Amino acid sequence: MTNEEIESEKLKFLMNVFDKMQDLKLSNPSNPNLQEIERLFIKHAKDQFAFQKLRLTDIQEYSIESVIAKQANEFYSSIPYFVNFPQIIKEQLLADYTQMEHQRRRDNFERFCQCIYQQIEAIVTQLWSIENTNNQSKLWNHILQNRTNKAFANRSFDNVARQFVLTPYSTGFKIQNIIFKYNDYNRSPSYFSDADYDTYFNNPNANSKDKKNDFQVKLRAVLFVLYFEENVLQEKFEELFDTLYEITLIRNTFHRGPNGFTSYQQNIINRIYQNPSSHYHKFFGALCDFLVKSLNSNKINIL
Repeated sequence: MTNEEIESEKLKFLMNVFDKMQDLKLSNPSNPNLQEIERLFIKHAKDQFAFQKLRLTDIQEYSIESVIAKQANEFYSSIPYFVNFPQIIKEQLLADYTQMEHQRRRDNFERFCQCIYQQIEAIVTQLWSIENTNNQSKLWNHILQNRTNKAFANRSFDNVARQFVLTPYSTGFKIQNIIFKYNDYNRSPSYFSDADYDTYFNNPNANSKDKKNDFQVKLRAVLFVLYFEENVLQEKFEELFDTLYEITLIRNTFHRGPNGFTSYQQNIINRIYQNPSSHYHKFFGALCDFLVKSLNSNKINIL
């Protein structure tokens, strides 16, 4: 065994001792040996892992790792489409979920957001990579075939059904408008013209950037086609996308450093950091909602 493997085994042994000690506290708290056992455990744990600056809270984290792993497995196993993913993607998602929970407990907001982002990124990238017989992304091809359809719906009351329903707008943004946006904020308007879109789709190489490979394009495509099933109010689409964009920005503060943000992006980051605690719940809820609805979508059969 390598030194690293030996130390790992020692750690596992100490963690098992810790678990047994906790069980003893619950089952027989009056045991006269309990206090001495706890004293010796803490002494040897500190001695053994002083070079790692191991804290007792880290020991406690290890003791609940199996619980978190169980929760991760149950969460993803409850989504039927999860079985279609390659094994390496499944393992990555489970590891990121587990790490996300550890970082939340440690109050490491940036790492927490990175773990959430990595799960979203893995799912979106995997869905986008599913190809047809012509080696084209099925999702890309679906957007291509329907790009001039109207994107957003109108909410109106159906007198027959006696309920509010969503019906397509006859005017307004097209699907291509909301999936592919300008990245050049100095240009107005912020959307391509119809002629620009025709040039891009008919000859992608004529465009300065192949937007098909842009993650934000893939994310908006998954949101529109799978999550909202191509029937959504504009404000609902923008509300969810904005939340996922907030996760991306905080992830970027960890992944790329604190500099290089536009004033618009920095204002969003500053607002989030005014109360990061509330965003733990907001971002985790957005992750669960996004994954469950997208992977259980009635439109998933286009893939």
